[in-house]
Amino acid sequence: MEAIFTPGMIAPAHTHSGPEAWYTVAGETCLETPQGKQIGRPGQYVIVPGGAPMHLTATGTELRRSLVLILHQSPRPATTPTDEWTPKGLCKD
Repeated sequence: MEAIFTPGMIAPAHTHSGPEAWYTVAGETCLETPQGKQIGRPGQYVIVPGGAPMHLTATGTELRRSLVLILHQSPRPATTPTDEWTPKGLCKD
């Protein structure tokens, strides 16, 4: 799928039943997980293992566009909101 975020837009804490990978085409995304943060910039990819809680924030000033693949278990939803983990705010500008 294609994901488009305006600067400052967030995806609340959630998990996937399988791994997620995305390739950033434009803009910038900060991904926070319990292991820390990763920044996805144009030409870079980010991979998150299945089941890991995550919180995304579109950072910078440019529209974030990325190509996304979520390999989820078919009997389970691709995305599940979670309140079992609280981000520390590592992606705040």
